Amino acid sequence: MQRSTTQVLYRYLPDAVFSHEEGFYARVHHIGGSRVGNINQMVLLGELAEEISRWYPGQVGIPNPRTNPDEYVILKPEEVVWDVFPLTFECTNSGCGRISRWWRQDKLINDTNATGQLRCSHCSSKLRQLRYLTAHNCGAMEPLHTPSCPTCNNATNMYLEDLGSFRTSSWRCRTCGSALSTRFTPCDCRQYARPGSQPYRQGYTARDQRLWYPQTLTILNISNQTYDNLQRHNNRGIPALASWLGDQQSLAVSLAELDRPATGTRMSARKWAETEGKLRAAGVAEDVIDNVRSMQGPATAGPSAIVAGVSAQVIDMARALPMVERAGLFDHNVINDRRSFDDVQAAVSGTAAAAGVFVASATMAALGMEDISVTQRFPIVVASYGYTRAVREPGRAHLRTYAIPRQYSNKTPIFAVPANTEALLITFDAATILGFLQHRGLWTGLAPATSRDAKVSVAEILAADLDVGGDGTAGVVRRLVHSASHALLRALDDGQSGFGESSLAEWIVPNALTSAIYVASYAEFTLGAFDTVQRRRIGPWLNRVADEIDHCDNDPLCSQTSRHRPHAACDRCLHLSFGCRTWNADLDRRLLRSFWLWTRQRAATP
Repeated sequence: MQRSTTQVLYRYLPDAVFSHEEGFYARVHHIGGSRVGNINQMVLLGELAEEISRWYPGQVGIPNPRTNPDEYVILKPEEVVWDVFPLTFECTNSGCGRISRWWRQDKLINDTNATGQLRCSHCSSKLRQLRYLTAHNCGAMEPLHTPSCPTCNNATNMYLEDLGSFRTSSWRCRTCGSALSTRFTPCDCRQYARPGSQPYRQGYTARDQRLWYPQTLTILNISNQTYDNLQRHNNRGIPALASWLGDQQSLAVSLAELDRPATGTRMSARKWAETEGKLRAAGVAEDVIDNVRSMQGPATAGPSAIVAGVSAQVIDMARALPMVERAGLFDHNVINDRRSFDDVQAAVSGTAAAAGVFVASATMAALGMEDISVTQRFPIVVASYGYTRAVREPGRAHLRTYAIPRQYSNKTPIFAVPANTEALLITFDAATILGFLQHRGLWTGLAPATSRDAKVSVAEILAADLDVGGDGTAGVVRRLVHSASHALLRALDDGQSGFGESSLAEWIVPNALTSAIYVASYAEFTLGAFDTVQRRRIGPWLNRVADEIDHCDNDPLCSQTSRHRPHAACDRCLHLSFGCRTWNADLDRRLLRSFWLWTRQRAATP
């Protein structure tokens, strides 16, 4: 069966159950695909090691990529090989409904070929698949158990009185009329049960997405020696932070400064002013003075300033892969086609074009955005390394492998789809976010003098509380950036960008107030539509997103919150059908609405 690579990655990998277009259910046996050679495997396996560390050791069914990297093979999914599943059928005659079950697919195929169509052995009516399955957090999945009649002690005359759900349906006997509930089947794994109780497999319809959750990760597939050196560097958080703070976007320069031998204590600002004056009076060349300043002068920016003026918690936070990836993405020597909005402003000519850029700049400022960049070479890789059943979260389920005996050269497959695609890169303004936090009584610090100072203050807030989804100040910042990212993505589905919401995805670095919206088509070419958005349509796009966040078609239900639903967001306003790595967790339309209402009012105030 042929499917697009993105469809396969999210719906049709091994052990997934799906509805075939010819009207039956099937389970994926294995995937045919070619090896992927253009992926930065060091980064991919390193991030995978971080991902599986979130599970308890007894829950992980795949090798440790740090100790066993050779156990993995990276494949691009290209062909789906499936089996009919489940092999349990019911008679379509409403007066019969008896269950027929096969234990082997080859026997089912032979019986079908012999008669041309499956028939009920009792009344000769057509058969159809029974649409219920049982599954458990441990990964077990089986067809629905067919019980024997409690009175007749016979299973051949049992039928399922299907009332639309597993819990409300019941088994009944055609011979004596006895009824039996569709009880849950005990699971012999002895896990994921309340203390002192027996674990049970739950009943699901074959279409229920909870039967199979693919576990995926997303990385930037940057192939560059300097970037690889950054990845391996013990102090990689410092260049990553220097990039976001605006100190130094060149990773090579930052790494060179980090690796330069220490030359002693730096001078104070006053002492350096005296020294600089003496050097100039002596006729020393300016490039020599600059070199002396970089080694002995007071550190005001770059790695030295970060070490001297930023807390260790912030530097440690910046070591995380998304921050490091952002640094690679914003280094023009690594991704050389990224064009910032400042570049657009610098290149504009003509009165009308200048007026349009001015309006776009004002609209960005009114929504608290520092920059909107564009690239046609966003090097994204989405990879799936395993799956869970019943629940998605680590700690509550087994992480199952895609490995199959005698397949994939007896290695553990990672199915990956790489692409260089177009993307919009949005960076939110740290000073604006600090002002909003102060407005809401969540921050009481002094107003920052510079954009860099504002970013350092935000970084200190975030580094003090790394928990995602929290209700503290750091949680509000991350939730705000994530919610804005979703709103911006959804607003591009306006019939003018050329992309629908389901063809776009997000890559997000909340700790750097950054989000990327990229085209998830994984084609070998780009349309350049985002180039047009940046040059000509920023104003209409941003005004549309700010207006649309004011209400939701599901209101008042969407706006109502509770202990179990603390934030206002739903599928009609912020949720994405595809492309959110956290599956629409931690979004809040009311928070985003308050933020943009505050920023727009502030911008309108003289």
